[in-house]
Amino acid sequence: MALEVLYRNRLSVLTGGAGTGKTSILRIFLRTLRALEGPRSTLLAAPTGKARVKLQTSTGRPAATIHQVLSDAGMLGPNYRILETPEKGKLSYNTVVIDESSMPSVELLAALFRAINTGAIARLIFVGDPCQLPPIGPGRPFIDMLRWLRQAHPGCVADLGTCMRTDGAGGMAVGLQLANGYRDESPPGDDMVISRVARSSTHGDLTLMTWNDHGSLLAKLDEAFAMLNITPGDAKSFDRSLGISEEEWKRSEAWQIISPTRIHPFGTGEINRVVQERYRGRELTNANNANRWPRAMGDQGIVFHDKVMQRVNEPKWLPEGTEGMRFVANGEIGIVTAAWKKKPGEEKGQDKLHVNFSTQPKASYRYLKSEVEESLELAYALTVHKAQGSDFGGVIFVLPRKAQTLSRELLYTALTRYRGRLIVLAEKDTEVLERLRNPALSETARRSTYMFDLLLGDVGTDVPLPPRYRPEGLVHRAEDGTPMRSKSEIIVYEALKGLGLQPLYEQRLCAPTDPDDFCLPDFTIVHGGRTWYWEHLGMLANKGYRDDWEAKEAWYTRHGFRDRLLTSRDHPGGSFGAVYADEIRETARTWILGH
Repeated sequence: MALEVLYRNRLSVLTGGAGTGKTSILRIFLRTLRALEGPRSTLLAAPTGKARVKLQTSTGRPAATIHQVLSDAGMLGPNYRILETPEKGKLSYNTVVIDESSMPSVELLAALFRAINTGAIARLIFVGDPCQLPPIGPGRPFIDMLRWLRQAHPGCVADLGTCMRTDGAGGMAVGLQLANGYRDESPPGDDMVISRVARSSTHGDLTLMTWNDHGSLLAKLDEAFAMLNITPGDAKSFDRSLGISEEEWKRSEAWQIISPTRIHPFGTGEINRVVQERYRGRELTNANNANRWPRAMGDQGIVFHDKVMQRVNEPKWLPEGTEGMRFVANGEIGIVTAAWKKKPGEEKGQDKLHVNFSTQPKASYRYLKSEVEESLELAYALTVHKAQGSDFGGVIFVLPRKAQTLSRELLYTALTRYRGRLIVLAEKDTEVLERLRNPALSETARRSTYMFDLLLGDVGTDVPLPPRYRPEGLVHRAEDGTPMRSKSEIIVYEALKGLGLQPLYEQRLCAPTDPDDFCLPDFTIVHGGRTWYWEHLGMLANKGYRDDWEAKEAWYTRHGFRDRLLTSRDHPGGSFGAVYADEIRETARTWILGH
């Protein structure tokens, strides 16, 4: 079905959550298209250098960053300033694919389409996950386009809903189950993942640990390292984990620490400093011996065997015959594989180091000391924004209770960066994981941009905007302003309110004997001295959804709440089904109101 959508439409979107197979579908589509129509001019574009390398590797086809396309068209001025017109002429492609489509800003996408002869495009395909972080620049063009297509041209959207990454028993990987709690229309058991992992620490591929201060955070980092087969404080096991001992440079992305921010004791700046100090101590000591070794380089003091990330897109020289791209993209991660001191008496010479990147393991790129600060930074820990578009074997996610950058999208993006193991280090308890489930804490929804609607501003004497066009327009809200995660829940809520009831949304319900064993009912209703719990069931035809619901229903039964549990469900019709308000009112009258 997805392949047909991409083939038959001039404009289409391939979308789905982490692990649903977007890359695999795209690779099969490109191979099939070539077999059916022969070689055609194709542009595979990505917003960042790292995403470009990943796209090229996964499809086996040449790919470019959007900025490279602009440069080829003559639309980049000094300091990467985007020009209005393509001085070298517009570029023509038959098929255009834009990967990681949630990342480009309105400005960047507009420039791309000024650089391309759009009349020559037979197929324009956007690939992305709408629940990831929105662009760093203005707007949310991918979300706006997807929203419009679903309303006006639903046949142009290929939605992938089945997660192909399993837990070994055929179910969805537990870490991705947790991530699903920060998407709309999530399955009924996503809230219970938090409860299960809070009680047992490790559940499937997900581990949750808590910390209270900087000292306990560092202790938990040691525990997390031990789970990745790194003996705390042992440089040899640390080197093995990154492939340094065997010179397997692809393994430099075997694991990654990520954090919402650079600053604060829980930020990447401090974590990089601590990790470097603990595991590169000998190299740092050598760097202080100016007679034999080059000094540490850059403002972070990079030394031999440090894990580093490229900060800018730049062409780089390689000796003739060397296997490599001769270009290093912003976001590529590698290991400092050599460090050289300038020769004695060489006045114009400089110390230098060499880096082998995971994406180009056979290429050793040289950096002069004067180039290091602009081009490289330590990469034991990265911000979530810098990790977007990448994935890693194991991820250690440092999650504070408060940070300026925290949002639903940031949490979802962080939780979906892993391939094998996810370790969450949460400050104090699970409060932040529960709080960020709230749709009102969406960064995307705070952006008031609707590309396919003609709007007037809500200032001065302008016509006031209707509620659906205000910044929170993508958040599902009841008439009283209560935010919810689906339109179906809004219908249930309004039907119950219309009967004079006061339903509370996603209030924690704890097991009688264990406060860490809890679930979050869709609604809690107190009436006549009794408390009722209401769950709305949306996609019971989906086996994974149905299994999640059966597990949650068993929890209610096990803890003695089953006789106070009421349910409603979707019926066939619409994108996700239809909700019958009369059924909801009848159930409430019969069981809660008693008439």
